[in-house]
Amino acid sequence: MKKILFFIFVVGMISNVANASRWECNRYVNGKYEGWTEIHADNKVEAEQKCHEKYKKLGLKFDYIKVTVPFL
Repeated sequence: MKKILFFIFVVGMISNVANASRWECNRYVNGKYEGWTEIHADNKVEAEQKCHEKYKKLGLKFDYIKVTVPFL
């Protein structure tokens, strides 16, 4: 059973690296988490720019955005 769980974990990590073009953008206002959106970009800098544009287009306020690669 442990081997099966380990295999699933490894496959998940490999697929995460393969899908590195997906980015998760977490929005914060006054230090509080206010939600997230998914962006497709080639790198983190491009993902941050797209997140800023998307949130501004939607009229959503933010103090800062944290961009990460989603786990799965």
